[in-house]
Amino acid sequence: MHKLFFYKSLGHDEPTGEMPTSSGTPGTDGSSVPDQDSNLTVDFGVVPLNEMYSLGNFVGTDANNDGQIDSDTNQKPVPIPNGVVLELLNSDGASAGRTTTTINGYYVFSGLTPGSYRVRINANNFILGGAIENYQHSSGASQESDPNNHGDQNDNGLDTSTPANNGVTSGVITLGDGEPIGETSTISSVAGADGRGTPDANSNLTLDFALIPGKPTAFTNKVYLSIIRR
Repeated sequence: MHKLFFYKSLGHDEPTGEMPTSSGTPGTDGSSVPDQDSNLTVDFGVVPLNEMYSLGNFVGTDANNDGQIDSDTNQKPVPIPNGVVLELLNSDGASAGRTTTTINGYYVFSGLTPGSYRVRINANNFILGGAIENYQHSSGASQESDPNNHGDQNDNGLDTSTPANNGVTSGVITLGDGEPIGETSTISSVAGADGRGTPDANSNLTLDFALIPGKPTAFTNKVYLSIIRR
């Protein structure tokens, strides 16, 4: 449950003639308070939960670069390190002003309106000292450049050889009617549940990224020498 608090100073110079009012008379609050002493402009707008959408949900490893996220011995997807920053973008690639971080590989953007978006793994994750400086973007055959195909646990990032400069960005995905349901790899371990209370039919949890571990993407001042045994 979310609570919203605000402060408003009141005096004898409040706005007058506000409409609409419960009484139907401009500026009248339904009591005997003079119009100039009442402020009827503090309003709230809410959106029903069943009209909001969410988008996610996994960034994992792809050791053999086949474009598919690896599974462990328990058939769970193998995550990248925690704390990787992802950005929500508009369809044109401009920032939508929201970021989130991974927890055990999972991420989600909730409270979204219907429309078209992209998701980007921030470039700073790949620089020297970044959370995934030793990872490179997958380019395998199971890669899916159009996330609207709703393949799950495969790579939806567009190919880039310089993630430390540009990050890794998905193709455009459109949220609206007909979202996939029952996605099985979720942070809540409940099929189709985004962990934020969004109805399953309004959440798309198939926008995933696959990364190859052990491939540095940033320049370092280290020199690696081969050891030859004779």
